[in-house]
This record gives sequence, C-alpha cells and structure tokens, in this order.
Amino acid sequence: MTHRTIAITRRMFLAVIATAALSAPLGCAPKFARNGSTPAAPHFSVMTYNVNFGMYQAADTARAIRDANADIVCLQETTGAWERCLSGVLGGQYPHVRYRHYGAAGGMAILSKHPFREVAYTDPHAGWFPSWVVEVRTPIGPVQICNVHLRAALSENGDVSIWQYLKNPITHRLEMAEVYGVMNASRPRLVVGDFNEDDYGGAIAWLGDRGFRDALSQFDRSSETWRWSSGFMTFRDRLDHILYSSDLEPASAWVIDEGKSDHLPVVAIIRRTQPIPTGAKDQTQ
Repeated sequence: MTHRTIAITRRMFLAVIATAALSAPLGCAPKFARNGSTPAAPHFSVMTYNVNFGMYQAADTARAIRDANADIVCLQETTGAWERCLSGVLGGQYPHVRYRHYGAAGGMAILSKHPFREVAYTDPHAGWFPSWVVEVRTPIGPVQICNVHLRAALSENGDVSIWQYLKNPITHRLEMAEVYGVMNASRPRLVVGDFNEDDYGGAIAWLGDRGFRDALSQFDRSSETWRWSSGFMTFRDRLDHILYSSDLEPASAWVIDEGKSDHLPVVAIIRRTQPIPTGAKDQTQ
C-alpha cells in the first residue's frame, strides 16, 4: 500500500458507491438532534470522529471537538499537523492525550479527561490501518475502548473495485477478529471508529454475534455520519459507529452536525447495566 493509495481513499470509495448504485439517499442534509438523556448514575461520554488527514478548514473541525466536550475522544486520520492544531485549540481540556501517527490516513488519537493505558496497538494485516485498544479509568470503572479505521472498498493499487466492495464484509470481519482477541473479555468494552460500512456491515454483524450493539442506531436510525460532494451531488452514508458490550448500555447517542471533515462526530453517553464491582475503579492504575 502506498501513500497515493491512502490519499485517494475517499474519492475512490465514493466512486465505488456510485458505480454500484448503493449510495445512501441524496439531497439536503437532515437536522441533527441529541436523543436520549444524561443519567444521574455514573456515566461517561465518548466521541468518535474521523477528522480527515487533509485538514480541510481544520479550525472548524477542532472547534467541533472542543464544543462537544466529550469525556473521551477517539480520532481517526490524525497527523502531526493535526496534533499541533488540536493541542492549540483544546489547551488543557484533555489532560490525558496520546497520538499514533501512521502514514497519511492511518493516524489515530485518544483524548481523555480520565487516565488511560495502552492495551494493544495492532499492525494491519487483513485491512490497511492499525487498531488501537486502550483501557480508561472511567466513572463506571475500567473500560476497554478499541479505536478502529476499517478498510475502504479499494483495490491494493487504489483503483475502483466492485470486487473489494463486495468482499469488504469479509475483510471487516477479519479485521475485527484480529483486534477482538487482544481485548479483555472480563472488562466492559467499546469498539468505536470509522467502520467504512453502514449499520448492516460485516464488522457490525460480527460484533453483534458476540453481544455488541450499535449505540447510534438505538436513538437515531437515519442520520448520516459521512458526506462527500462530487460537485453535482452529495453522497451520504453512516460509516461511523459506537458499539458496546452487553455489560454497558447507552443513555443517549447522536450525530453532531459540525466540523469540516467529510465525516461528522458521533457521541454516546455510556453507563453500566450493573453496579460497579468493588475496587474496579482502581484496577487500571
């Protein structure tokens, strides 16, 4: 895989969708609203956001992160330039921050108000981009969060590929199986990020078979999280997700219609389905 391949991912993915006539509905963007509520019980908020490595109108995207003020932010497509930009805009808002740069579009970041430690950073095998598992010391106890950026529907040479589009459900399952094995099943878990698939994709189905559910689809089944203008029409889809294990549940989830990335931020408020085990809060130290 070359940097040229990575750089044209979005445009080629658009072309694959257009060619296959499988794009989401076109037209004016719908209004976005927060759904659900903020619980009185211990909870935390988590955001996933592909910021776009091209940094188009970066200040607006950075402000979207700042204003959402989520407790934990998982970013995809970060770069050294993004790290410098966000450090300037966010200031002391997030005391626990780490970046992992990888080529043009494979970078990731974790911004957190709570301490976290790295569990695993997996090199890509089935897909193109790494996945990153961290354990966060949240108000509901330690939670493992996997930040993913799954493969887009392109050939190895970056060409339009209907074959890869059709094969991606299998590819995404393999990507998830690879990272799932390094997560601790005794911990509450989240898998968040740019899945490059809609609510019915292969990775989401694979995780569903293991008891995970998609937070956004429980509160909003229609808002897109990705849009791309070709000059004569805008393509839209739901590519970004927050999935949670059965010992967690979302109190709310929504899409934020802010920022200038081709993606939009997705936020969920997460709580436990059962009381926090005694001493669990201290186990991430």
